[in-house]
Order: sequence, then structure tokens, then C-alpha cells
Amino acid sequence: MNQELLSIFEKEIGSKAQPTIKGNYSFYSPFIKHHKRKLEVGFDGNRSNFGRWHCWVSNRRGRDFISLLQQVNASKTSIDKVKEILKESKYRRAIIEPTDEEKAKYIYLPNEFSSLASPSRHPDYRNALHYVKNVRGLTDYDILKYNIGYCSEGKYSGYIIIPSYDEYGVLNYFVTRAFYDVEQKHKNPPLERNIVGFDNLINWSQSLVLVEGAFDAISARINAIPLFGKVVLENLKIKIVKNKVQDIYIGLNTDARRNAIKLAEYFMAAGINIYLMDLGSKDPNEMGYREFRNIMNNTEKLTFSKILKYKLEYGI
Repeated sequence: MNQELLSIFEKEIGSKAQPTIKGNYSFYSPFIKHHKRKLEVGFDGNRSNFGRWHCWVSNRRGRDFISLLQQVNASKTSIDKVKEILKESKYRRAIIEPTDEEKAKYIYLPNEFSSLASPSRHPDYRNALHYVKNVRGLTDYDILKYNIGYCSEGKYSGYIIIPSYDEYGVLNYFVTRAFYDVEQKHKNPPLERNIVGFDNLINWSQSLVLVEGAFDAISARINAIPLFGKVVLENLKIKIVKNKVQDIYIGLNTDARRNAIKLAEYFMAAGINIYLMDLGSKDPNEMGYREFRNIMNNTEKLTFSKILKYKLEYGI
């Protein structure tokens, strides 16, 4: 056990570590309040779970040290130091930099990522915060809930970063949006989007809301899944059917009406109640929570006869 490695995690997580009977070390969870140490991390380099971590209350988990440090918004200095320790010691076998094969499967937040929940005097922090709160209408609570951040240097300099996590709290994608007036508004990672957006925040026993983008899902607030596009990919379809979802609200604007109709027909054939919302030319983030929820509450369940009418109208 490397004591320097353990000390870095105690500093960044904000609690003293205690050894467990399983050979791990436990901390008070940084993700949820609990009177017991519920975050376990594997620090034994001779065990197969070295680097793996799991919060037994929030159910967040990850495969390596770096993913945990990123989720607690650790300093770049600490992240670099951990990488150095792992590279220069017997602990080298832990995954630090992904191989080409691993890059095809896994995704990592940029090393330059900084949370908007951590105040800074840097002008990029002020401009990013202004864009998120004043232009996009998000709140301090939204910033904390979705771990929204930004980059002031590197490949994603000048971009808002919105991470998405899977059901175990492991990063599965992130989207970006420039907060300065530049030609390239989005610079998303070169990774397949066949994932479930914001999966760790979804209650599959309740009605789902499907929207196009991350800002839309945040504005819709309750059980909203961003498609990161206009179509539902296979993994999301499988999870919806597997969890026996009863009701789905489709919140795509008129630009995506054709896709919304095809999507509605697909899920209705699976016995799911569909509510096709009429948002006009606005998207959920533009109209805001109250207007979006008002439309949602006044949308009637879609019928097959209505589907046929839509198909004739749009020439599908």
C-alpha cells in the first residue's frame, strides 16, 4: 500500500481512510451524506480490484483511480501526481492512459476539466458560469447535480462540459458547448453515442421524458433522457423494454417531427403508452421548465389512428 497515494485521496475526498476487512479502504462518501464510511477503494496492488471503487449508498462506481478523482473534482496536480506514482512503482499495472483498444470502449473527462461548482478568478470561469446560468437558465443545483464544468485550456478550452454517467456512476459520454462566440459550437468526443444519457439519474419505474440535448434534459428536470441527437439508439431501446417502462413523453421540436413519429410507433408496438408533445419550433431549454411541464401535463396519450394521421401529414 502506497501511503502517498492514500494521502492524496484523503485530501481530495475530504475524509480519513479506514482499512476494511476485505483489504480495501473506506471513506465518507463525497456523493451522498451518510453517517458511515460507505465509499470503498481498492489500494492493494496485489489484488485484482486495485483501483476500483464503489459507493454503497449512491451506487456510483468506477474501474480506476482517475475516474474517482475526476468525479470528486480533484485538482490537476493531484491527478498528475497519482499518474506519476502509478507509472513509477509496482502499481504500474493499473490503467492510467488507455490503449487504443480501451479508448474504443471507455471515455475520460479532459484533464483540464474544472467544475463550475468551484469558484475561480479566471475569466473563463466567470464567462462559463454566465453562459450556463444567464443564457441557458440553469441553477446552482443543476450544476452540482449534473457535475457541469468547463475547460480554460487544452483541446476543449472555451467549452462547457456536461458529463453523462451510466447506472453505476461511471462516465459513459460527455457533450460540450462553446461559451464564446466561435464557429465550432460543439466539440464532442469521437465515441459511439449508443449509450443511455444521464442513466445514473433515471428512475425506470416512472414515466420517461425523451429530449434531444443535454441542456433540454436538464431543463425538463424529472426523469429526462437526452438522445444526443434525434434518434433512439439500440442500448436505450433495450433498456426501456427490459425495465418495462409504462409511459414515455417524447419532447422533440418540429424539426424532428418525423423521427418522433417513427419513435412513437416503435414503442407503441411494444405496448408502451406514448405522449407526443407539441413543442412547436422551441426546444425544452428555450421554453424553460414551467412552459415545458405545462405542455407535458396537457398532452394526451397517442393513439394508432393519430399516428396514421401524422404519417399521412408528413408523408412517412
